[in-house]
Amino acid sequence: MENSANKTEKSKVVNKMRFYAIFDKKSEKFFTPNVKPNNACALRDLESFCKSKNSIIGQFPKDFSMYYLGYIDEDNGEMFGEKQLIGEAQDYVEIENN
Repeated sequence: MENSANKTEKSKVVNKMRFYAIFDKKSEKFFTPNVKPNNACALRDLESFCKSKNSIIGQFPKDFSMYYLGYIDEDNGEMFGEKQLIGEAQDYVEIENN
């Protein structure tokens, strides 16, 4: 029979900070990571950058990708996860009609 401490530990909700970063293929470097609640919010940011012709991402979308880097458990500081490609900037460029 399980004691109450084990039940509490198993039912504990992990508070996650999910980290995302844009990768620059030309420099082979990641931008400073950002915290987002999920992939959809991170990709929305990438889409916004692509629509801005004043941003380097908007000017050269083939050079950039968005990655999920993992998460940190806010309660104990442990890091988890593996880097995963979640989107290519070029997929968010609007095709201009001539």
